[in-house]
Amino acid sequence: MSTFIGIDLGTTNLKILLFSLEKGIIDFESEKIQSFQEKEGYHEQDPSEWIKKTIRMLKILIKRNKSYVSDINAIGFSGQMHGLVVIDEEGDLLRPCMTWVDQRAKFESKYVSENIDIFELTGNLSNPSFTLPKILWLKNKESKNYKNAKCFFQPKDYLRYALGKNKPLVTDKTDASATLLMDIKNQNWSKEIIETFDLDIKKLPEIKNSYEIVDILRKDIAQELGLKSDVYLIAGAGDQEAAAVGLGINEEDEEFISCGTAAQILRPTFDPILNKDCGLHLFCHPLNGWHYLGALQNAGNVLEWALKCLNLDYSDIEQISGKEGNNLYFLPYLTGERTPIMDEDARGVWIGLNISHTKIDMLTSVLEGVAFSIKLAHEKITNILGKEKVSYFIGGAAKSNKWSQIIANVVGRELVTLKLYESSAYGAALLAAMGSESITIKELSKYIPETKKTIMPIDKISNYYQTKFGKFSKLVQLEKAFRNY
Repeated sequence: MSTFIGIDLGTTNLKILLFSLEKGIIDFESEKIQSFQEKEGYHEQDPSEWIKKTIRMLKILIKRNKSYVSDINAIGFSGQMHGLVVIDEEGDLLRPCMTWVDQRAKFESKYVSENIDIFELTGNLSNPSFTLPKILWLKNKESKNYKNAKCFFQPKDYLRYALGKNKPLVTDKTDASATLLMDIKNQNWSKEIIETFDLDIKKLPEIKNSYEIVDILRKDIAQELGLKSDVYLIAGAGDQEAAAVGLGINEEDEEFISCGTAAQILRPTFDPILNKDCGLHLFCHPLNGWHYLGALQNAGNVLEWALKCLNLDYSDIEQISGKEGNNLYFLPYLTGERTPIMDEDARGVWIGLNISHTKIDMLTSVLEGVAFSIKLAHEKITNILGKEKVSYFIGGAAKSNKWSQIIANVVGRELVTLKLYESSAYGAALLAAMGSESITIKELSKYIPETKKTIMPIDKISNYYQTKFGKFSKLVQLEKAFRNY
């Protein structure tokens, strides 16, 4: 029997999945990750916590599934993107991880835009969320840490490095393409970018394919877990790219909409078009070509904020009527925004409040605001590639019937939900199976998750939302004008 582990290092949760080619998904474990926000714009995590929790969760998973232990051949990885983990020559951490949520490198982000045509080289506009501005911030503000750095890792790559025996300094092409340091056309580090900003290319990891074997599990960890001594560690992929593998998203007319802590829309392309005005990201696909990504920083994180402020909980979402007539608007840009407005200074707004509005009305407007943001991004991708054949809907929002229906009504598309929620961890496990040559790319279609249900947009409400969407779009412009007044 061929069994594999997929580890997904998310922003909010660490997830581990056990998968067998013969029996499918066997078991799953998840645990919260702590984040630290020292001041506004800062967002850090302690990578040593990732390691401790990974080993602890693996112990729990393996203890529950002892009959599969001898069959575990490889471990695949996926994780949050755009981060910065810094190690020294001894492999020790020099500072906490700066996550993609971290916005402190605004000056450096603008500096990048002013000194090079970063979009032409990378297919992406500069943004503080990306790794290059973070590295420049480190160079400017923590010069000693920059000087002493041996390697700049992405989060999942550091986790794999810490678990590995041989400790090669590697990343995969999906994470590399999301740093603002890769030449998107030749899929390698850009000498022009590195020379322009006087960076040391030796501090960047080697780029591998997502399904390549890059290391084996440390002997002491293997013994502690009761695993074989030659369990492969696979390069892995960014969380959304791993999800694409898990969902079998390989063709240009396929997409998924993910709504979790953040929201994403991923759609592959084999002939990418570079358009600065569309506000989309262009990254490498883990298997073939590239993909467009609509990346929205405000989704489930905004919902959590709203629930806390309104003293509500997740069960209250299902009290929403789902009918037309809520004349309250909410801009969800609490952490700035990327796709499609690309404005790190954008802020949240409630407008239209009157004395008759209830907490549920306010909550409804929050869910609608996120849905309208998703529609803004979805339209940009559709304008380039045309209407999709299938749109899978994944992430925490897919667990809510009411929020799923709101998003389907707003976007105006059928959304296909799945019995599998943890698609990134699943994709990481499939990459592990590919890396160990247990399956081929062509055989991945056999492992597409089973459909749960299709959510159809309700025409009458979709028409109502189309009108409301027009006003929402104007409100986005008004907020920026007010901010710059």
